[in-house]
Amino acid sequence: MPSPRAESRRRRRRSIRWPDTVPGTPRWAVLAAYAVPLCILPSALWRTVGALDGSLSVDGTPLWYVLMLSALSVGLGLLTLGLVHSWGERVPSWVPRLGGRRVPARAAVLPAGIGALLLAGIIAVAIYRWNTFAAIDPDSPLTWMSDRDLMTDLRPLSQREEAGIVLWTYAPMIAWPVLLAAVTWAYRWRRTGGSPMVKG
Repeated sequence: MPSPRAESRRRRRRSIRWPDTVPGTPRWAVLAAYAVPLCILPSALWRTVGALDGSLSVDGTPLWYVLMLSALSVGLGLLTLGLVHSWGERVPSWVPRLGGRRVPARAAVLPAGIGALLLAGIIAVAIYRWNTFAAIDPDSPLTWMSDRDLMTDLRPLSQREEAGIVLWTYAPMIAWPVLLAAVTWAYRWRRTGGSPMVKG
């Protein structure tokens, strides 16, 4: 049986003490948390550039919606860092009224877990639609955010000229729900001491 000192050294080796990282966080969890925003960034940049230069206008998608979607996706990805940093366990002091309060484990684990499931479903639908060779239906409920009068290209995305760059920029997002689920599990394990129940 390893001595307490040897066990302490082993725990330190398995943890990354980056600034503000919670002590005892596994090395893989820290790396996975930081990988999430990097998985989202390529598609967010492509959408933003395409919206600003007008190359996405063939779908009739409003500029504000594309920019909001890009900012929202990156913002949600950055929230994953809270699962390995101290601000995911205690509200930062600069937050009005809530600063310094302890964050219940359930308040972080449940949204993150549900988010991972939703992301997995969204990505599964996206992959299915990518492989669907039917033309885009302007009357489909899935196009509710688009100006149907401006939809000039009804070909499925896999048959368009930009299919290659879309594939390369969106492919990393497949890892998003997997990484989020793994980091959420590590957060729950750390906060609850390995208990099967999520404590507050």
